[in-house]
Amino acid sequence: MMFRSMTFLCSALLGSGEAEVNIVPEFSYLGRCSRLYRRAGQFNQTLPRHLVFVVFPAWCKALHGDLPTCLFVQDYIAVKEKYAKYLPHSAGRYAAKRFRKAQCPIVERLTNSMMMHGRNNGKKLMTVRIVKHAFEIIHLLTGENPLQVLVNAIINSGPREDSTRIGRAGTVRRQAVDVSPLRRVNQAIWLLCTGAREAAFRNIKTIAECLADELINAAKGSSNSYAIKKKDELERVAKSNR
Repeated sequence: MMFRSMTFLCSALLGSGEAEVNIVPEFSYLGRCSRLYRRAGQFNQTLPRHLVFVVFPAWCKALHGDLPTCLFVQDYIAVKEKYAKYLPHSAGRYAAKRFRKAQCPIVERLTNSMMMHGRNNGKKLMTVRIVKHAFEIIHLLTGENPLQVLVNAIINSGPREDSTRIGRAGTVRRQAVDVSPLRRVNQAIWLLCTGAREAAFRNIKTIAECLADELINAAKGSSNSYAIKKKDELERVAKSNR
């Protein structure tokens, strides 16, 4: 009933050209309100800005003009306008085919990676809320587009060189190899989420605050970031095995 009244109220306000709308549904109603936001997306030119982006702020929609500065991973970080989403919850089948996950919006990939380990599996609304709060904290602390901070953090955190095992069980040695662009993005996201999760464990800080700190430090290339420290360690080991 609440959903229907909100939909009709939205239509009435669109018709009347109302400037102010104070409809802020609870975040737990996300699934029920999806049709409302799809409907609102058709009128995003006339609908009040804070209603269109009521669940996820405006800067999470897309990076307009700001693209990854690293050409090697540019095709594997989905932030262009055609990947724009109001929410990082597209329910796409990105694992059905090889390399298809490169087309998954980068914020949704971060959200999915936060659903670790076992006790957090499937709790996507919880991780969407965590990422939303982390992005708001980043925007307050830096004044920048949080999506640009995320892209910079991924570029800085992906190892460029790694080592692999060569040989059989008897004589095994490590050999340095280059890392493919998709694996760089995959590993960067995993390192960022792992660093945030470990920092939040037995800590008074929330995981959203820890994720925001991790992304800001990684975007700056600071050694305070877990992901940057691990990346440097992997590259140092690979250099010794050339």
